[in-house]
Amino acid sequence: MRDSFLAVDAATDVGALARSCWSRTWGAGPDATGLHPRPALDVLDATRSSSPMGQALPAVRRHLGAIAAEDAEHVVVICDAVGRIL
Repeated sequence: MRDSFLAVDAATDVGALARSCWSRTWGAGPDATGLHPRPALDVLDATRSSSPMGQALPAVRRHLGAIAAEDAEHVVVICDAVGRIL
């Protein structure tokens, strides 16, 4: 019986799952040409220093950074309370 708390288990074909996700995305017709992203890097330092999670970034980098990037090929993302990536 499949564990309902797992998004992906050992039997999941992750390649097919990824292709399915991209197919749904492109089928919805996203158009990036009209997007005007905010200059996030201009305020990044201020956002990091004003967020309590910003204080945790050095510890996250020190303890998880090398493991996530090199060994497991993962990305670690830390967000503040409103979802901004720090």
